[in-house]
Amino acid sequence: MTATGLCVADTAPAAPSHTAHSRPSARPQQTGWPATRQAREQVWTRLTQPPFAPDTRVSRRRHEVGLGLLLDWLQDQPGRTWQDRWLVSGADTHGGSWRQIPALWLRDRGHHVRWRHDTFFQTFPVLIGADLIRPSPSWLVTAAFRRGSLVNVLAHHRDCDGFARLRALCSADADVSPAAASRTSYRAALILAAKGGTLNDITTGDVLELLEVEADARGTTVGATHLFYRALHTMGVLGADAPATLPRRCASCAPAGSAPAPS
Repeated sequence: MTATGLCVADTAPAAPSHTAHSRPSARPQQTGWPATRQAREQVWTRLTQPPFAPDTRVSRRRHEVGLGLLLDWLQDQPGRTWQDRWLVSGADTHGGSWRQIPALWLRDRGHHVRWRHDTFFQTFPVLIGADLIRPSPSWLVTAAFRRGSLVNVLAHHRDCDGFARLRALCSADADVSPAAASRTSYRAALILAAKGGTLNDITTGDVLELLEVEADARGTTVGATHLFYRALHTMGVLGADAPATLPRRCASCAPAGSAPAPS
């Protein structure tokens, strides 16, 4: 990539700050959409076939056990949609400790064998990739996923082309480290998980919201924030009117007084 690469420090002034009235808004969390309204039979048929079903018989069996337990747990919660049931379960407000809620349900239902618990949580990202549920940004930032699992599921089932473009863009810039590239894909996956859609649907407001939620949860910026914004902007995702660089004030999503710098 040339001198206009993703990690080259800006020579132009940073984008102006947004006031409370002018700042782009993130897309609101929806309460209903086609996939979350599907009946269990439809969900089961869809998620036990390619591309969601694993290739090998043993893996398919574990997938089916985990999926069955997940749907049983959610159906035990009141609500008309899978999203309703997810929110009523209370897991969405428990962040990093959310696993305790379904783990207690599993034990109460006599599922004490460790591998059943493992398959339950290993299959969970599939529900997100299939758009049955959309956890809140705060939950997504604090919930710990097995390395690469959420990105892989969303890249494979939701937006293969979009993630391929994003990875290629980062790989083409020698100044972008593998860790920073992974963080960029992970952040994109978090937005898709919370808002639905594909990378092309991400807005500037979505990006600012996620970075602020990250900073609030961790007390500091995680890193590669400017890279994330610039990568999406370079892809044309954020629209022609979006500033080329991350706005100077993204609440607490970047250190106070800092200018965009290599990530």
